[in-house]
Amino acid sequence: MSRRRSAVTGALAMAVIISERCSGCGACVSACPFAALTLLTDQPRGRGKKRAVVDPCLCCNCGGCIDQCPLNAINLTLK
Repeated sequence: MSRRRSAVTGALAMAVIISERCSGCGACVSACPFAALTLLTDQPRGRGKKRAVVDPCLCCNCGGCIDQCPLNAINLTLK
């Protein structure tokens, strides 16, 4: 288990993206077995910087996204 997610293990939690750190690489999107993460751009028609976004209704606190993020841009927080 990752040390970064051990503080909220067993609690009702969800992934939260630290947008200042997110590069939009998509590693977390690929790692999520619940399809709770997507990449969105900050401008219309897919232009601009990509960032990961969490759907709180789909996030199941598995932590897979946290382990895959190379920039430590994801934390778990209580819902």
